[in-house]
Amino acid sequence: MKKIILLVMALLMVAGSAVAKTKLTLGTVDWEPYYGENLKNGGVTAAIAMAAFKKVGYDIEIQFMDWNRAVGLTKSGKLDGLFGCYFTEERSKAMSMSDSIGKTEVVLFSKKGANISYTNMESLKPYKIGGIRGNAYTNEFDSADYLKKEFVDKIEINFKKLLKGRLDLVIGSRLVLQDVFNKNFAQDLDKIEVLSPVLQSNSLHIGFSRELDGFEKITADFNNGLKMIKEDGTMETITKEYGF
Repeated sequence: MKKIILLVMALLMVAGSAVAKTKLTLGTVDWEPYYGENLKNGGVTAAIAMAAFKKVGYDIEIQFMDWNRAVGLTKSGKLDGLFGCYFTEERSKAMSMSDSIGKTEVVLFSKKGANISYTNMESLKPYKIGGIRGNAYTNEFDSADYLKKEFVDKIEINFKKLLKGRLDLVIGSRLVLQDVFNKNFAQDLDKIEVLSPVLQSNSLHIGFSRELDGFEKITADFNNGLKMIKEDGTMETITKEYGF
């Protein structure tokens, strides 16, 4: 009987270890003003995630790196999750998506005076559009293989090409693009404009690797933590602190 009890305890310990990981490592890219290595507590989105995790007994470390590397390491299970990503069907096959940790508007920037307008995706056919390699934008844009898209690794490169007339449009998150432009092209602030309407409002998520033991429980725990900080006012306090 004693041996049976010990065996049952050992099995319970092994089963529990599969879901007992409480220190998680997430990967992402610098994406100010939402999150970034040089921002206080990693930025507003990171602060929200940390508060939600803390409510349910988890610690997280956010590692900043190349976006495509973070995606690949998460898919392979070498990172526990991808931080601050848009939902796509392709990502959901390799990752368990959390509830929303923030929202962002996807817009188009053009040179002022270019007189570019659009009513739908097909009306963008004549224009060269710059984006970031590996990023998702909107389902319609991402699948529109009839558009002239040029992808690079840094937003700054796209803005340089836009100002020199080598691109007609740059696509991305409104606040992220504005932040990059303000910091790197302050002398040219009067040379660009945001087009209307907004292409899409996207939510931000944590994509937990499906290679992570207990990823379903971790996702559910995090979502519960998010609910708790919304209900007790913590999330509102954080967003106000960061000016969002």
